[in-house]
Amino acid sequence: MADPFAFSIARAGVSDLPSLTSLRRAFHDTQVRMGLLDLPQDPEGHLDRSTVGLLESRRSDVLIARTVPGAAVAYATSTVRFVPDGRSKTVGLIEEVFVGADHRGAGLASALVDGLIQELRLRAVDRIQIRVLARNSAARALWERLGFEPNVLMLELPPADPGHQENIP
Repeated sequence: MADPFAFSIARAGVSDLPSLTSLRRAFHDTQVRMGLLDLPQDPEGHLDRSTVGLLESRRSDVLIARTVPGAAVAYATSTVRFVPDGRSKTVGLIEEVFVGADHRGAGLASALVDGLIQELRLRAVDRIQIRVLARNSAARALWERLGFEPNVLMLELPPADPGHQENIP
C-alpha cells in the first residue's frame, strides 16, 4: 500500500493544466466564500485563461505536488515584480499556496514554499514577500516558521452597516 503522505513536487507544465485549473478553482472558491475575492463576470473562463497565463509567464513559477500514485493535491505560485523604489530592484511575491483538505498537515505547503523560495533565489530577487490576512493565524504561523517577518500593516475600515445612517455634513 502506498504511503498516504508520500508526495513529489515539480514545476507545473502544460500537461498539468487540467489538474492545476481544478486546484486553483478550489482555492478561488475558498477565497470567494471568505469574502476575499470578487468573482469576475466569467469566473470559469477567467480561471482557465489566468491558469494558462501563469504557466506561460516568464516571470511566474508554478509548482505542483502529487501523491506518489500521481494525483495532484496541492500547488503554489510566485511572480517576480520589478519595484522602482530605490531600495530593491525585484521582489518575489508568493501569491497562491493551496493544499487540498485531505492532504493538509503533511508538510506540503512548507515543501512548496521552500521550492518557490529556491526558484526566486535563482532569479536573484532582492526580497521575497507574501501577503496574509492578519486573522489567518494558521497561515501566519506557517510563514513565520519559514522565516518570514511582519513588514507592512494594512488597516481596513469595515463596510458600513447598511441600516446605519452616518452623520456626514
